[in-house]
Amino acid sequence: MKIINLYILKKFAYNLVVILLSLEIFFVGLDLLGNGADLPQSANLKILYVVYVFMFALTTTLPLAIVFGWIATIVNFIKSNEMVAFISLGASTKNIMTSPLILSVFCITLLIGIQSSPFAYSAEQKSNILNNKYFSSERNHIFFKHNEYFAYFEKLLPYSKEAQNASIFKIENDNLVQKIHSPKGKFENNYWIFENATILDKPAKLDWETSKLTEKKVSQIKLLEGFKPKILDSVYEAKSSFSTLDAFDAFFVLKNQNINTDKIRSAIYNQIFIPFFIIPILFMIYFFANLNSRFFKISEFSSICVFGTLFVWGGFFLLYRFSANSVIIPELGLLMPLFLLFVSSIFISKKLKAKV
Repeated sequence: MKIINLYILKKFAYNLVVILLSLEIFFVGLDLLGNGADLPQSANLKILYVVYVFMFALTTTLPLAIVFGWIATIVNFIKSNEMVAFISLGASTKNIMTSPLILSVFCITLLIGIQSSPFAYSAEQKSNILNNKYFSSERNHIFFKHNEYFAYFEKLLPYSKEAQNASIFKIENDNLVQKIHSPKGKFENNYWIFENATILDKPAKLDWETSKLTEKKVSQIKLLEGFKPKILDSVYEAKSSFSTLDAFDAFFVLKNQNINTDKIRSAIYNQIFIPFFIIPILFMIYFFANLNSRFFKISEFSSICVFGTLFVWGGFFLLYRFSANSVIIPELGLLMPLFLLFVSSIFISKKLKAKV
């Protein structure tokens, strides 16, 4: 890597870290200001709450910090005439943009990785701490369909992967043929294992004199292959969050059941693709900057860039909400605007290629 690339990377990384920490401290402080009085007395839970708020805010602050860090870097380079020096030394757009792009893609990839980990449920965990439910998270009255089974869980404990008072109904050719009731079930090895189950079988052919229900008890029975507790928790609780891996699992399960997957697809697109909206914005900020410090209106340029970035980010957030609630198709509401943003960036780059 050239000296210019290393120099730009160092300046950009410094601005990125400073702005990211500032935004994180702002979000955490604002949250503690509003909810600090309701936190439990336990010091450990308070520390955990701060960690969860920090990780939850990261999904918002990291993309914004990357853009704001680039704005600060560009402004400082132009004010100190360093940008003119780079161009005079023969640096091209590729030389100037390579380092910021590599670091930005690395940060966004890291963010996607975090969204695939348990930290994806930071918002839910901090709410549990705030409501004194951190050690007893549960969902009540869950009813769902899986292949030929309809199942009802009176209580679901997603973190311990347990269910209480489960009733499972087997349907064949639109007829109820079997009912299974178990006081307790646990998800292990990709199956729900129900203990001390009572099975009621209905005869295949009904006859007034000979037909009767048969009942038997079994110590264990394995059912509902692949239906993970977090899929139940995330899909059937409207405000639940998703990790990327759980979202993919939920998508394939619900697709096989012919159930609407708009919410799942929206979550996947929002976590994997939408954070990359910063890439075309980085290019447009560079191309719209005036390299001559004499004619460079710093306050006007910075304000337009900051508010423009917030407008784009807010637009994608709004489109995500619309897509998740099936107001618009996720592909049309999220992927299409992102594609248009990249196309616009390429068009602007070609129009202003005199800078290259």
